[in-house]
Amino acid sequence: MESEDGSGLEAPATGTVERVRASFHLLLEGHLNPWIFMPAWFAREGIVRDEEASKASATLTTSPSVLAFRTDDFSFVATAESVEIYSSNEGLEPILRDLLLNMFTLLRHTPLSTLTVSRSVHLAGESGPAFDVVTPYWPALLPIAPFEQVLSEPSVAGISVEGVSSDIADCEIALSLQPSQRSDASLFIECRYRFALSSDQASGAGALDDILKNRLSVTRSHSESVCGYFSQHLLGYQLT
Repeated sequence: MESEDGSGLEAPATGTVERVRASFHLLLEGHLNPWIFMPAWFAREGIVRDEEASKASATLTTSPSVLAFRTDDFSFVATAESVEIYSSNEGLEPILRDLLLNMFTLLRHTPLSTLTVSRSVHLAGESGPAFDVVTPYWPALLPIAPFEQVLSEPSVAGISVEGVSSDIADCEIALSLQPSQRSDASLFIECRYRFALSSDQASGAGALDDILKNRLSVTRSHSESVCGYFSQHLLGYQLT
């Protein structure tokens, strides 16, 4: 039944939407030397503790084009075109931010092109006295009926939309929604924020510094609004 608020769902009397898992990901693109980023370099420059670097070295994998390792807090991947730092614990955002800041304060003359900040979350919608898992109501966003003319039992595998927001200047935003692949969640949402950095080496480093210090909080607020909006419209409840 269509709800009065237009969300597409008539919500039962009780229900919740909760975060099951939230991840944070930084992707920095440019012209890089991945072989700088050995765990020992991070320890030598005082970016991570010696014991963290030792654990990271035990997970180090390399190929002609990729260097990767992980610590208790984050995973790290470097190529000649990009550096990625990510964690499945969004609470570690300040650690990942400071890590990238410290790296490219030391390497300020590295040519940089873009920074993409990604925030993703698995949401669990539960309703009723037994707290049954709520399935996303995709027709609230995308009518299924047209696909029934060409497919049997069509279902939504994912929806992606790109655009901008007046709240975040000079930023390209991509939103992805799909059914969660986790057994304990209903809906997966990813928000990606892509910032262009100046091709000038000094300006590019300065822009990176500004975004990491001053604009991450804006992407966080925007992604929380996105998750709250689609929790209501696809799962029928407000995000707790």
